[in-house]
Amino acid sequence: MLSKKLIPLTTTRHLEYLLGLKQPAIAKLAKDAGTYYKPKEIKILKPGARVKVRYLDRPFGDIKTVQYRILTKILAPSGEFFPSGMLSGISGRGHLDNIELHKRKEAVATLDIRRCFPSTGDHRVHSALIKHLGCGKAVAHILTDLTTHNGHIPQGSPTSNLILNLAILDLYLEVEAIA
Repeated sequence: MLSKKLIPLTTTRHLEYLLGLKQPAIAKLAKDAGTYYKPKEIKILKPGARVKVRYLDRPFGDIKTVQYRILTKILAPSGEFFPSGMLSGISGRGHLDNIELHKRKEAVATLDIRRCFPSTGDHRVHSALIKHLGCGKAVAHILTDLTTHNGHIPQGSPTSNLILNLAILDLYLEVEAIA
């Protein structure tokens, strides 16, 4: 688990309280979550007149509202417990922190995971919620359904960055240990 200071989210009753919804409404939303996304394609001009296409799955309606609640009530409070080098999606951390971490280092290596969001599957999210946030299996299953789309982390959702951080935390720690 990220920290002993975090209160594990082990029961659906606790999840009801945090999301402000009763279990039947949560279950229906989780079941129908896939109907609450609009795909969007963004073209980014890269050096050499190369165009990179980024695909977003933008949530709307009730799922977006619930994702903001998941972000603010469940994920964001865990942000301070992530390693200092994990910056994406964590309030108060940004590019300047990244510069400070690497200033005056003999060597700096980067790791870019191609198609990171779409290649991070719901099974990895489910496992990370249990391992790093201390969620019970039923809660992890519901949160996975509410924060993933078509079997992966959607790029463009309010919860995506922190869910991704949780899902790749073990990889991050392994790379950090080598560095």
